Amino acid sequence: MKMLERNARTARGFTLVEVLVASALLSVCMAMAMAGFSRVINTTMASVKCAVMHQELRSSMSRMTRDVMEADTVYDYGSGSYLILKKPTATGEIYVFYLISNKKLYRFQSGMSGSQILGDNIESLGVVFFNLAGNPVAAVAEALLVNVKVGGKIDSRGKVYTDAVETRVRLRNKQV
Repeated sequence: MKMLERNARTARGFTLVEVLVASALLSVCMAMAMAGFSRVINTTMASVKCAVMHQELRSSMSRMTRDVMEADTVYDYGSGSYLILKKPTATGEIYVFYLISNKKLYRFQSGMSGSQILGDNIESLGVVFFNLAGNPVAAVAEALLVNVKVGGKIDSRGKVYTDAVETRVRLRNKQV
């Protein structure tokens, strides 16, 4: 019994100072780990936003490419925010309008109510006309090829990311 009492008296726990030092070291290590983890999360979020923007640009360009291929006339007034296409149909013709407003790309079609939103964070819509030899032309009437470029921009945690998608399309329904 005396042996047990002596072991109980000599067996000591941690002092308050030791517990406080260990807690402070653990807090510093956790703060460093959280800072690194926060940077990883921010980078991942920016990458996801860029990927979404690029996908919206690509899907918008895909839709525009189909419409431009079917058009016989493309109207561009140099504003960088809208584009008008005239497409022949079996019953006449329809007009398709692309418009950038409030960083969204809208598609309207004559004879249909409402509009489609093709993408967010869209900043620019550029059109350049070319003849069949690939030379730029000023007169839209001479154009057989149309170069369309759609650009986007996003802000993510104080950094600005830009992207653009571009294609050149032949007007299939235009008479040569």
